[in-house]
Amino acid sequence: ILFFQFVFNIPEGRLIATIVVYASLVVSTAYSVTIAPYDGALNAHEDLHIFSIIGVVDCLLRFLIALLLLFANTDKLILYGILMAIEAWGIREITKYYCVKHYDECKQNKSITADINLIKEMIGFAGWNLLNAATAMITLYSMNIIINHYYGTIYNAAMGVATQLTGVLMAFSLNMQKALTPAMMKQEGANNRDAVLNLSYIGSKFAFVIFAVLGFPVYLSIDWILNIWLTEVPEYTNVFCRLLIVSIMLEQYFVLLAQAVLAQGDVKNYSIAKSVVNSIPIIASIITCTIGLSASWVLINRILFFVGIGGLINLYFCVVNLKFSIRSYLYKTVFPTAISTGIVIALLYLSNYYCNLHEPLKVITACVITLIGFFVFSFNQSERN
Repeated sequence: ILFFQFVFNIPEGRLIATIVVYASLVVSTAYSVTIAPYDGALNAHEDLHIFSIIGVVDCLLRFLIALLLLFANTDKLILYGILMAIEAWGIREITKYYCVKHYDECKQNKSITADINLIKEMIGFAGWNLLNAATAMITLYSMNIIINHYYGTIYNAAMGVATQLTGVLMAFSLNMQKALTPAMMKQEGANNRDAVLNLSYIGSKFAFVIFAVLGFPVYLSIDWILNIWLTEVPEYTNVFCRLLIVSIMLEQYFVLLAQAVLAQGDVKNYSIAKSVVNSIPIIASIITCTIGLSASWVLINRILFFVGIGGLINLYFCVVNLKFSIRSYLYKTVFPTAISTGIVIALLYLSNYYCNLHEPLKVITACVITLIGFFVFSFNQSERN
């Protein structure tokens, strides 16, 4: 309670609501963590259609919660927090039920003899991976706390809107990554290292292009989109949206490299290095906010350290652990997408400068230019087929 009173910048009379929402968030996070083994089982069996069905159910439940809030007479913020915690529990139970019913390894079987060495190996892998994941999560949540403490709730609202919008844009590339991850694990288990590396090259390119095809039009017309979506747009929302789009777009270059390192299994040094780098944006953001720089520096620090240096660490450990070829990565992934990005930006600038289009037509034109530009200049003939 002291933390809420003296660290958070909370409007008067909303302390109880804030505590309830925070507790609900903790419960939701706990359920999200405990669902991981069942998600892993779905991945291992490559039952991606079940992922899709559960994802649709998740979206429908969230939509029903939003509808219910329209007709609720109680405190809507408290109700929202409680319902979201219940929704997280429901999704976990649905996933657990399917996995227990269809996969033998998810059923409790007391007759199975425990392999102590295997258990130690699994605990070690999970522990070091947890360290990396925990520091990444703490950093992301800490940035919201820093923004709240130094700039107030309006900037928190802006960050919330930006995060929600970019989360929608990420959905397609995340689904592609979910499809590739079990294939990478399977190939590494079969000692087919070349296939793992090739999936890393091609998957990183596709992840970048999928996000860019959606991200560029939104980046270009973000003010118009926000004014249609929201009655009152919080200050700085457009800046946060653009910075998050850039951050996530760059992050696509490195996400599957991390999966390749995890597939190889030697994660101790990798997790320690990533955990240290994951913490740097918190320190850097506190410094930039304390000396009076704008709130955008919180996300700039994220791009510089969390994405930039963190991505280079992914690249380094791919080279050390998997004999990853930087030359192949540059020629197969980075150079084609970088050249395509330059061409698409130039075409978008020319169309915006010479064609006085209304916003809806501008968005459609940007989508067409981005899609064709990346398709033609990023992919070779075999990838197009």
